[in-house]
Amino acid sequence: MMDEKSRKMAEGFLHRASNKLDEAKEQLKKGWHHYAESISASQESIEFSAKATFLVLQEKYRKKHEFTEEEFEGILSRIPTDFAHYNFARLYLLHQFWSHFYTVAKYGYEKFGVPAKDLFEK
Repeated sequence: MMDEKSRKMAEGFLHRASNKLDEAKEQLKKGWHHYAESISASQESIEFSAKATFLVLQEKYRKKHEFTEEEFEGILSRIPTDFAHYNFARLYLLHQFWSHFYTVAKYGYEKFGVPAKDLFEK
């Protein structure tokens, strides 16, 4: 069973994930020149969700932005059967996929002199 401190932290991460998702949606509504910001906010939402998952299932979370397959496999093995219908593997896939875009969406390609806003289209 999760202690009170861990529960509060997990709830906080989920709250921040929800806020970042809302932010991502709002940025999309603003048009093409805000796509990079939407991608950054989306990735942060995924990261906060993953950290909450780690915290709930093993009572600690990584402070890094990346998770290895082995680390995620470790938490998948701890998922109670009551929660087996949730697609936790998809969370890992989304995290891996979007983490590649995150840095570029945040900073652009400095070496080429291309800002992030010029790299993404609908």
